[in-house]
Amino acid sequence: MDPTTAVEEVERLEREYHRVVANGDRAGQLALLASDYHLVTPFGQTLDRSAVVADVCNFEFLSLSQELQVTLDSNGDAIVTMIAIAVHTTRKVTRELRTTRVWSWRGGRWLARLGQQSSRPGTPPNVEAAAGTLTPGEPDGPACGWR
Repeated sequence: MDPTTAVEEVERLEREYHRVVANGDRAGQLALLASDYHLVTPFGQTLDRSAVVADVCNFEFLSLSQELQVTLDSNGDAIVTMIAIAVHTTRKVTRELRTTRVWSWRGGRWLARLGQQSSRPGTPPNVEAAAGTLTPGEPDGPACGWR
């Protein structure tokens, strides 16, 4: 696949990933994540694919920044960086995250393999934790990334 086509396809898949998460589409999410997918949360917690998919019911993505960028590395993987703004649907708390995700070409298609989220400067990783109403690690639904 030529580099321009790869970048366009991964950008499309990243936007699709946000769409399926926003719609609570677990099957769609599973189709885009590699079986060995892992995500590192802003608190340093590592979630495997099943925990990430279980978390889909707790978030509502309001927007995906236009800062979404896709770069191909020397191994042929695609590195996506973006700003995402999410609202926790039950607690109604907004979080602004910088997310990096690695997409790899496997079995004739692109799959998300690794992800890392961090809070944007000036925004705590968990507004409620900063306010003392929720502490990191407190259960907040299935494998919730707000821990």
